[in-house]
Amino acid sequence: MKKKLIVILSIIFVSLVIIGFVVLNAKRVNIQRSDCNLYSTDKEFIDACEYVFVGKIKNEAETKQYDGTGVDIPYTIYNLEIVEYLKGTGDKEGRICFCGGKLYLNTWSLYSENDEILQKNKYYLFFTNKANEANKRLKKDDYILYQNQQKILLEEYDSSKSLSAQNQSISQTISRYKNVIDKVMEYDLGLPTLETVEEIVQAYNTIFIWTASESLDRSNENPKENIAIPQVFYKINITELLKETESLKDIRYISFVGVNYWYDENPVGFGVPKQNHTYLLFGNASNDTIKIESRQQIIELVGYDINKEYSKQTDEIKEIVQSYIDFLD
Repeated sequence: MKKKLIVILSIIFVSLVIIGFVVLNAKRVNIQRSDCNLYSTDKEFIDACEYVFVGKIKNEAETKQYDGTGVDIPYTIYNLEIVEYLKGTGDKEGRICFCGGKLYLNTWSLYSENDEILQKNKYYLFFTNKANEANKRLKKDDYILYQNQQKILLEEYDSSKSLSAQNQSISQTISRYKNVIDKVMEYDLGLPTLETVEEIVQAYNTIFIWTASESLDRSNENPKENIAIPQVFYKINITELLKETESLKDIRYISFVGVNYWYDENPVGFGVPKQNHTYLLFGNASNDTIKIESRQQIIELVGYDINKEYSKQTDEIKEIVQSYIDFLD
């Protein structure tokens, strides 16, 4: 009986040790919300960041707990090797602060908008600013990350090659933002030249009137393609459908590809649609998106009243639209 009791107590003890080990080593994550800016276009994002660079995370240096300065969350500091600056200048080595980290043991505190933890020996494209001098937990030259959109993991980055010689995915990702930094205003997309109204109407399978709302933010859920030129996405929200494609029921977005963010400065290509302005659009529907790639595909209908049906718009607006739909089959 005594032996049996010892065996039972031993089993209980071992079980408690195992449970304790699992509990102590299980990663527990405390998720907080933060008030961070979401940028509608690549230009807005680039303008908000003083530094854009490709960098390698060398190692984790330290974690600093909240001390009354900065924001009430642990700071994880990483040592950084900077491969190349795309915007801004600085040293080739530095420190970068990830807002979030271990509170104690295996309990983490993270922002929901910044829950992608940096990985040692990995390369990233960083969009960042330096720490505010009022934040005593950080050094004045520390870079700071407070949301996921500030870091893009460059999978399969080859340190033996220059940025321009990286694989297609990395080259396109870098080029997309470098084109904005370098203020590239026009792109050769290899589009056919359409010289007449009839050619324009026949070239596209969908024609509609559309009023621009807010563009979609840059979160990971957005259907952005990995291409080397800027895109701005909007919800479809058709005001008046003039030419319908069979696949229109599956369309969720309008993509403006290769927009000129500096259109007021240099009116080549086409500019970003203005919120609450109404346009006549010509596009081809593919997958869940209609792409607008040329200034021939977008005509602003100045004075369009979104509170009225199309039939009650001004004669001038109806005349512009009619000059196109006369060529519909």
